[in-house]
Amino acid sequence: MKRRPDLFTNPSIFTLQCANRSFKRKDPGYPCSSNSPTVSDMPAESSSPTTPARDAPAVSQYTPDEYERTSYYNGLVQGGDHPDLVYRSDMFTTPFPKPVGNPARIPVKSAHGVFGTPLNGIWTTIMTEIISMIKAAGIKWSGLSRVRFRTRGLPGNSEEESVRGPVVIWVGVIPGTTSAETAHNVSQEILKLLRENGVEDVVVEWREAEGHRL
Repeated sequence: MKRRPDLFTNPSIFTLQCANRSFKRKDPGYPCSSNSPTVSDMPAESSSPTTPARDAPAVSQYTPDEYERTSYYNGLVQGGDHPDLVYRSDMFTTPFPKPVGNPARIPVKSAHGVFGTPLNGIWTTIMTEIISMIKAAGIKWSGLSRVRFRTRGLPGNSEEESVRGPVVIWVGVIPGTTSAETAHNVSQEILKLLRENGVEDVVVEWREAEGHRL
């Protein structure tokens, strides 16, 4: 894969799984698909290493609590090495449930592709604008993709019953470089852009993730 900040419009489920396994691994040789036709994450070169982020992580009303930050993406990577949540635009309308049961049960997520939605039709048009918004905020970003999560083990459901979530625009940032406040502000710009293009019911989520060439 060429080392340039391209975005691919329709990542396969295998690619998403591949990206899941490489979120926090720092070994660029980690064995993922070398011949997979699409990827869901940008290489780290897509960020601007010489441009510092405008602010380091700080606590604000948009900062998830420690449990949500470290558990929101539980299940995406075997062994618990899943990415940490920085911010999500639906945090006030869709609270992350606290663990229930004895022993306590934490919801488990899996990542899937996005197909047949209004976002698919405009993605190639707006993705460069989204990148520009991210760069304008001085953010050290490591990935940008579309994804849809299924979550098992939510309160009130059986352990195996899964619920499909909304379409997510998923932004990866270099760990320790981006505050929830900054992520919130840029998310509002992204959501405004989506509305202007007739797309509603999309969530913007930010995760800490190293970028890799897959």
